Amino acid sequence: MASRLAAGLLVVLLLYVVDRNNYLLYRTLLEGFSLVVAAPIYVLTTRTYKYSGNALLLFLGNAYLFIAVIDFFYIVTYKGMGIFPVQGINTAAQLWIAGRYLLAVSFLLAAVIAGRRFSSSLQLWTYTAVTGLLLLSIMWLRIFPDCYIGGQGPTVFKIASDYLISLLILAAMMLFYRQRSRLDLVLYRILMAAMACTVLSELSLLYVDVYGVMNFVRHIFKLASYVLIYEGVVLRVLDTPFDTIFHDLKASAVTDNLTGLYNRQGFRELIKNELYLAEKRGLPLGVLMMDIDNFKSVNDRFGHLVGDQVLKGFAELFRSSLRERDIACRLGGDEFTAIVRADRQGLRLVEDRIRVAFLIWSAADEATRDLGLSIGSDVWEPGMAPDVESLILMADRAMYKEKEKHGRL
Repeated sequence: MASRLAAGLLVVLLLYVVDRNNYLLYRTLLEGFSLVVAAPIYVLTTRTYKYSGNALLLFLGNAYLFIAVIDFFYIVTYKGMGIFPVQGINTAAQLWIAGRYLLAVSFLLAAVIAGRRFSSSLQLWTYTAVTGLLLLSIMWLRIFPDCYIGGQGPTVFKIASDYLISLLILAAMMLFYRQRSRLDLVLYRILMAAMACTVLSELSLLYVDVYGVMNFVRHIFKLASYVLIYEGVVLRVLDTPFDTIFHDLKASAVTDNLTGLYNRQGFRELIKNELYLAEKRGLPLGVLMMDIDNFKSVNDRFGHLVGDQVLKGFAELFRSSLRERDIACRLGGDEFTAIVRADRQGLRLVEDRIRVAFLIWSAADEATRDLGLSIGSDVWEPGMAPDVESLILMADRAMYKEKEKHGRL
């Protein structure tokens, strides 16, 4: 951590030296980084979606493609670049505002669709139309409001937009915070940090001199935001498919034939892998142990074929009550377990969701009406010894305490 911080400070110092000596070179290097980051974000999120199944990452990947298009025009239209006949500080400021509006709205929409499915093709067509209209209004029709007037500085529209963009991103942060238990913890934290840097970048735009220190600061905050997005999106996208591929390669040997869930062997192998990853990333890991109480009575009264259908029905309920990143397993008979990437609060939410779903499911059929469900849980937290057996044992003991409490032993 210290070495990365030192490297970051060295980069900032070098950029400041370049800024003081050759502003165009500094600006091109710094803003060009956003294009370098946007490309792998888009490619990786779209190409690996079939493995990750993460709609949030796909949405962000698509959005950053179009933000990069506006950033490209922001780079090449600045005074002194000599590429477009329309160039200058006002045009660049307009493109900046257009790009930041698109980014802020994208963060807000991403927070809304987090954990949900969406139409990628609809997003691409919509973003194509919006990006095209923004560029047309700035570059050719010249109807986009002025953002910078020489000798006066930023316009009222520009200043108001900086505040409005910041408010939109803050609203997105609030939405992400409310559903943080449904998100990958590392991705959630990195997205929140990236959005915070974007807000600071916007608020530092209240400058008069475009070559002044505050203008330098806003670019640094934007750079920090993109570095975080790179780590949060690109690296997470690279990790997820390999986790999924690992699971798929083991599927034939570790899958329960009746329910399609992972079997006891699969559970043992997966929890070791998940605990290793949790320790490496400094994240909590939870385990749920559960029994279907009175299940023997189903076999006795209705036969084993009905009993098998009950187990399959519970397995489907169980799997649908978990999040995409959690792992459902059947240990054997009426014993089930889940590996949950969450802290105690997140684990409790998952447990409550399973209980509610079970009550609705069991009440709907005569064969399941007398069934009960006992659940025990425990969480490994960073700093604890990575002991798989202790984690399982504590969750199992908690389950049997619940059985004893309700007289289900």
